[in-house]
Amino acid sequence: AARARSATVNHTHPFDMKVLDAELRAFSERNAQRRCTVEIDERELGAQILGHGLPFVGATYDRAERIVSLMFGASELDGHHLTHAVPNVTAVDASTDEEGRDRVLRLGTGKGQTLVSLE
Repeated sequence: AARARSATVNHTHPFDMKVLDAELRAFSERNAQRRCTVEIDERELGAQILGHGLPFVGATYDRAERIVSLMFGASELDGHHLTHAVPNVTAVDASTDEEGRDRVLRLGTGKGQTLVSLE
């Protein structure tokens, strides 16, 4: 959390929900295997860390169900992995630093948000 707060965010780019899967695919290609921290922040549960130092593999969007799936771990088929499904996604944006590198992926829902903070 301290590392995320010390990173300077230069720009926040909202993703177009109409082409969210393409936006997430481009984000995934740019950030594959970067280490990240995943935080879930919901009104009813408060803020909780799902994991720290996780290698980011990718993100996809199921338009029919409005679910974003976040994948972490080894990219090989036999490696360890974790998939976290975020239902009822209403907004997605990415924040970049002054060098244009992605720093945070934010998934907004009716209950709160999920943050993927990239190292």
